[in-house]
Amino acid sequence: MLNRRTFHLILVIWWIGCGFTILSVSGVAQFNEQRRPENFGSSLNKIDKKKEDKTKSQKQYIDGADDNEMIRVETTLIINDVLVFDKQGKPVKDLKKDDFIVKEDSKPQEIEVFSFGDSETIPRSIVLLIDYSGSQLPYIETSIEAAKVLVDKLNPTDRLAIVTDSVELVQDFTRDKTLLKEKLESLKKNALSGSLGQSRQYSALMAVLNEMFDSSDIRPIIIFQTDGDELVFLKKEKNILVQNSKRPNFSYDDILTATEKTRATIYTIIPGLSFMSISTDEQIKRAKKQLENNEKAFNEMRNIVFKPDNIKVTETFLQSMAQLYNRQQSAIAAIAKFTGGRTGYLEKPEQADQVYSAILADINLRYLIGYYPTNQERNGKRRNVKTEVRGHPEYTVSGRKTYVLEEANK
Repeated sequence: MLNRRTFHLILVIWWIGCGFTILSVSGVAQFNEQRRPENFGSSLNKIDKKKEDKTKSQKQYIDGADDNEMIRVETTLIINDVLVFDKQGKPVKDLKKDDFIVKEDSKPQEIEVFSFGDSETIPRSIVLLIDYSGSQLPYIETSIEAAKVLVDKLNPTDRLAIVTDSVELVQDFTRDKTLLKEKLESLKKNALSGSLGQSRQYSALMAVLNEMFDSSDIRPIIIFQTDGDELVFLKKEKNILVQNSKRPNFSYDDILTATEKTRATIYTIIPGLSFMSISTDEQIKRAKKQLENNEKAFNEMRNIVFKPDNIKVTETFLQSMAQLYNRQQSAIAAIAKFTGGRTGYLEKPEQADQVYSAILADINLRYLIGYYPTNQERNGKRRNVKTEVRGHPEYTVSGRKTYVLEEANK
């Protein structure tokens, strides 16, 4: 008789081989596209409470030949998508399963599922999270057009959802490319007509992590375009911009923990000039240029955030803005790195197509590596994952390095 793990692995291989569009490794298999709650964002009101596990006990139910018969499989398959680079920083292609070594908490793991990033047999569940607040206006039009191109390039089995910084689910997961492009066009028109987002970017991200993915999402991905200014509210204090006390009811660490539970790979796109890894003098010059660019695109901006009439654009002001931009960008980039994703900088609106194309290329070049952890205890503790290429210590492997297996509900 087959044990549960072997039986489940056979099912995984069979599903992949048959090209099923949805592969559920744990939890109740979901085959419908529209499956999100109508009150998207409601989880933000329950951050301080322990969330109920959507799948209850990570059990998969498979219908048997008899309507009254059901086979129950309890197991946990961990899938990680990784990029491999050589010493010159170029992606390494055409590696095989036996080329990889995976360790969890320093213990070797047996790789049992292996695929390439552009494979159509393992569907991708992608959430496009777009910040369309006032500060993003210069980039909205070209970004939306680039996102439409991204939609056209998706595999037939991929699904995409659209969320905004107003914590609004514009479009639930769907494979309907025409519908997705219509929603994106509507979003662009709203922004250009002055109906802008609420700058609740991190709240929207937290809602996505809490609500948009479940056990049927074998490869969850988030593309997050934002300047990330929600956690910094500005006020005047002796001509210096400081952080206000108003904050969402969750922390930055809460966001990182949520990414570990969903195991989503996050790609961040930062519109505007880069303020990272440059001198203070150059940061100040860029802060001035950034303000000029935004004021040109939205001449009423001076009355909202960037250049209030009651604050003089002094050297001190520009230095404060430069520090602010640097903190925001560092936080956004750190989220992508933590999940094994990457960050793109959209310094000029016309670069949008290039940035989105680079993200899709990154997704396609990854290797999908799945294993059943030798430690099947669901204790909610962080686990460390290390992936190496056998015989090539000079290669760099980029991917998720930690995850959390939540405690099973009793």
